[in-house]
Amino acid sequence: WRKSSKSRRVLSSPFNFAPFYLDEYLTSEGQTLNTRRLIYLDTDTLILGDLADLSDMDLQGHSCAAVPYCLQRFEDYINFEVLTELGFEKVYDPKACIANRGLLVIDVPTWKAKGLTKKIEDWMRRYATADKDLWFGGMSQPPWLLAMNGDFFALGEEWNCNSLGRDRMSMWESIFLRKSGFDHKALRVLDAKYGAYGGISPYIVTCSSSAKLLHYNGEMKPWATDRLKRQSPHCSLPKSIDHKWSWNRTVRIFCDDITFVSCSELWSLFISQRSDGHLKDIDSEWMEEERRWLEQKRDDRETAVKSRKENEKKVKDEQDRKDKEEQDKKDEEKRKKKKEKDKDKPKKIQEAQAPEKKTEVPAIEAATAAPTEAPTTDGLAKQDASAEAEAKKKKAKKNKKEKKEKEDAQEKTEGEKTEGEAGAAAPEAKAVAEPAAEAPEA
Repeated sequence: WRKSSKSRRVLSSPFNFAPFYLDEYLTSEGQTLNTRRLIYLDTDTLILGDLADLSDMDLQGHSCAAVPYCLQRFEDYINFEVLTELGFEKVYDPKACIANRGLLVIDVPTWKAKGLTKKIEDWMRRYATADKDLWFGGMSQPPWLLAMNGDFFALGEEWNCNSLGRDRMSMWESIFLRKSGFDHKALRVLDAKYGAYGGISPYIVTCSSSAKLLHYNGEMKPWATDRLKRQSPHCSLPKSIDHKWSWNRTVRIFCDDITFVSCSELWSLFISQRSDGHLKDIDSEWMEEERRWLEQKRDDRETAVKSRKENEKKVKDEQDRKDKEEQDKKDEEKRKKKKEKDKDKPKKIQEAQAPEKKTEVPAIEAATAAPTEAPTTDGLAKQDASAEAEAKKKKAKKNKKEKKEKEDAQEKTEGEKTEGEAGAAAPEAKAVAEPAAEAPEA
């Protein structure tokens, strides 16, 4: 069951698939029942005809017989987009009439030979594993329709007068009703209301006057009308029934007067009060509402969480936008400043490289102004070169002085040495000379 499929959860019950397994059930545990021909009826049906007519009917080679319903088409039940994705493009006709299996006559040997139960199971598996809903508004009928694909014997409308449990008519059903002669006056007498696209509520059943089987398919079961608190569908009065009705209306359709009664009251004529009491499920009296309320609460919570996250995202996105705008503004200001700076740079370089103009300034004024002048790059370079030249000059002068001092010291040393040698030679000469002086004395 999928919430998105718009089908009622109760339809997911295994008993809703019972007609496809009747032959297996009736032949189990050694039972010897004749199961060549089976007639299945939904529990919400009212039999007014003779079922023996169906038991002896020739199905002309078909596996089953059912009543076609052309006010609903395949495209109303089946999602053909998903069908194409599954590889069944052009296998089914979207405009083909559906059939209602509230009454189903089964020829068991043909049903088995065509493997229809397995085909239905295959479609259920595809439905369960598909990313999107394969069909809408039903659980057991769509896979049966897909498995049959029109291969059934068509019974007359009288064998399945359906929709006695629905509270509103579809757009096409409403159009068909109006074209059948129901004018504004007739619908006003029947308390009809118009919904979206001209849909009529409650459901107005016209086939019940001559029906052999009434089918109360839909949510408005006769035993649930009080609980649902909605207006019961209106049924055209069957000709064979004479009763004092609690509600009835007669309308003129073309040249005929047709009496309508409450469909749920019609049901009550054929069931005892005790049986009617047994049909009421006290355990599930509030189950549908409580489930709906819980789902609504969950949906509201999810919506609130989603809304909160979206608001938080909007706030964050807005803050991010403002931060980006502020950052872009700062970046733009930086670019402007850089552009202005780059624009002034060549001018400053040109001014720095321009030759200095010599101006006659009094000495005192020049001396006073000198310390306050900011040295240019050229001036600093000249000062450095001058200082370096002065240092080299001083160093050369010092080296020259040291060299001279060294040479003077060397000369002095050599002079002292020469003088010493001369002094040593003088006494010897004196000694030689002295004897010569003594000679006269001799």
